[in-house]
Amino acid sequence: MKNIKFILIAGLIIAFAYTFINQAPYADTLLSIREKYQSDLRSNEDKILSENAILNFYQANESFKVKATFEKTEKDKKINLAMTDTSSEAATLAGLIYFKLEEKEYKLMAFEEGEMLMIPFKDLSNSKETYGGGRYINVPVKNISDGKLDLDFNLAYNFYCAYNHNFICPIPPNENTLPLLINAGEKKPTL
Repeated sequence: MKNIKFILIAGLIIAFAYTFINQAPYADTLLSIREKYQSDLRSNEDKILSENAILNFYQANESFKVKATFEKTEKDKKINLAMTDTSSEAATLAGLIYFKLEEKEYKLMAFEEGEMLMIPFKDLSNSKETYGGGRYINVPVKNISDGKLDLDFNLAYNFYCAYNHNFICPIPPNENTLPLLINAGEKKPTL
């Protein structure tokens, strides 16, 4: 439950990001969002990020901002997510997100996290340039309109266990493994 609290905090940061993302040049806005994210991780009472740690990101890449369709699933459908400590935690499946990247169609499961959809995923960058345990994107539920949403992989972040092994994090389900390189969002941190 503690980890869900942290994901919710990150979600609030993402909600802030989505509010301001169209009001300035994209790269500048993304830089501001990332600076705030790093500052919030450092100032968090649980010491998520040490003072010496540096977060690393890919440069803004607007080709990884895609239009997506959200298909809600039956209410209260639970999926057991494996956790990094070998336990599992029941998560409420909110629905499926369908999108197109590099002329191919993909889908990802999205999970309820309060006012956010948490979309955990893995891709071909994991363990090479990005955290091996996958990353996630939070999308504010209020940003879904008529089953449509913007899915921005530039807003993909590492789970907290990438910064501190004392945290227990969800492992993206196999169904959320993308067979392509997502070189957008957060990379491995320098610890």
